[in-house]
Amino acid sequence: MKWLFFLRKIDGILLGVAILLVMFGIATLYSIAINGATEDLLRVNKQIMFAVTGVALAIAVSVVDYRMYGGFSNLFYILAVLLLVGVLFFGAEIRGTRGWFVVAGIQLQPVEFVKICFVVWWSHFLLKNSHRFREWPTLLFAALAIGLLVGLILLQPDLGSALVLVAVWVGGLTLTNMSWRQWMVLGFLSIFAFFIGWNFVLADYQKSRLTTFLHPTEDPLGEGYNVAQSIIAIGSGKFFGRGLGLGSQSQLNFLPEQETDFIYAVISEELGFIGAGLILILFALLFWRVVVLMKHARDDFAVLLAFSILIVLFFQVVINAGMNLGIMPVTGIPLPFLSAGGSSLVSTMILIGLLESIKLREKKTLGS
Repeated sequence: MKWLFFLRKIDGILLGVAILLVMFGIATLYSIAINGATEDLLRVNKQIMFAVTGVALAIAVSVVDYRMYGGFSNLFYILAVLLLVGVLFFGAEIRGTRGWFVVAGIQLQPVEFVKICFVVWWSHFLLKNSHRFREWPTLLFAALAIGLLVGLILLQPDLGSALVLVAVWVGGLTLTNMSWRQWMVLGFLSIFAFFIGWNFVLADYQKSRLTTFLHPTEDPLGEGYNVAQSIIAIGSGKFFGRGLGLGSQSQLNFLPEQETDFIYAVISEELGFIGAGLILILFALLFWRVVVLMKHARDDFAVLLAFSILIVLFFQVVINAGMNLGIMPVTGIPLPFLSAGGSSLVSTMILIGLLESIKLREKKTLGS
């Protein structure tokens, strides 16, 4: 009976869209794999395994009352700090970033799960303190809390994930009673932090990534190569695309990181404007369901939690699609549900599970 209740109450559109996006990603990875120099389906098989795991975890997370997660919010924050500290000391360095644990040959990126921990902690903190942000100690504590996590992430270094957390933090601040003076101070401090980070924290290649999108044609064979090839791939797809597995830029390996950062360019080349547009429509549908869910949520914590998750997903989609189109800096942010990577896929499905937990305990039945 409980399972029948679960199936009847879940947001089928939300979960269905998420699974459909995952299937799009797996199909794209398959098209890349079968047309390579040697057919290698290992990454595809791993992605399928992680997809199944992610769906199972999403269901498991949804069964638990979301308010219970809020009750352990401080433990979630402590876990986030421990994961980030642990990966700096015991993690493996891959492509210049010490951001992975390698367990039985499987690479796990803890920062993806830190996003979940922060979303839960920040939503609960806002619930308890949103009316106190005119008091400087509350704002200072919140700034130190996000600063610690961002600092640890930048030590890996992983600029993209750090920006995701900052986006969630700033988004949450818009729901507080901060005064305009506090916003001005925060703005000046942000400019100062950017100056310090630019001159003393960011590596040269990270600076180049942030500025290349402003002039991608100046160094098409160097720092601008990735963006230039992505733009060529998207343009070559035209309206109907070259066909699944027939994209010249991706199949001939002109397009770097085609399975992760630039998978949207692969989709655009192979499926054209129709395929690329369909992906964005599916994301828009997913975001709409989250907004509807917020309208019918049982309490403020549910609204704050759903809002924070919405920012995580929306920010990553905008930045990833933007960097594929050459209008956003390349920051290594994956495209949710589609980019290859088990940690990203599983953690994103867990976020969907949290949303379904809210849905199962809403005050009304979701409408359109």
